[in-house]
Amino acid sequence: FQYRVMDASPDRLAEVFDGTASVVESAELFEHPLFGRLSKAFLEWNRGAVRRRTVAPGTLVAEEGEFGTTAFILEEGYLAVCRKAATKGAGLPYADNAEVVRGLAKVPSKLGAPFWIQAPDPEDVIGEMSPMSHTRRNASLVAITPARVLEIDRNVLFVMLRDPSNRDRLDRRYAQRALREFLPKLARGPGLFGALTPEEVVEFGKFVAPTVQLVRTTPGYTLCREGEP
Repeated sequence: FQYRVMDASPDRLAEVFDGTASVVESAELFEHPLFGRLSKAFLEWNRGAVRRRTVAPGTLVAEEGEFGTTAFILEEGYLAVCRKAATKGAGLPYADNAEVVRGLAKVPSKLGAPFWIQAPDPEDVIGEMSPMSHTRRNASLVAITPARVLEIDRNVLFVMLRDPSNRDRLDRRYAQRALREFLPKLARGPGLFGALTPEEVVEFGKFVAPTVQLVRTTPGYTLCREGEP
């Protein structure tokens, strides 16, 4: 059956787009590693549901607490991932990039501390959990350099994730991001991980990340059974 995201008439598209956005046509999407497994007819039917936006440093791409309806792929530039309750992430990447450092210094304090820097990656979708779960965003994304993003509407994202190859790839990326956030919290507690320094937490995360798998559960799902290996 059809998953129609939006009316692609010129009037409707004009409501969605502003001066920063342009339509990404199906022919280009079909060559993309994540969209190439979707049917060209589907992409044409949903013309305008994937948009390319060019944003200036300081632009808020997504805001913590809002109900998100879109996800993003970063094509160029860098984004800071911020959370109001976060402390500045240990071992933030690209600390030797002067442009990134200058951009980080200008992130509004009301967004909270940056705990990660997102670099361009055509195979990594960010901000996807809010539109997929119909919940509020748990972090803000703000451009810290001139950047270009693909903005993906929920229904196209849903169909993209129905493909097993895409789902496996993106689940692994999401699990690694979750681990990156979760381990520092453990290290601040009294348990086993509390003996690790922030630098050791980063190294441990790098060691564990390649083996992490995301498991989606429903009520009643058994995580492990007594007696099994």
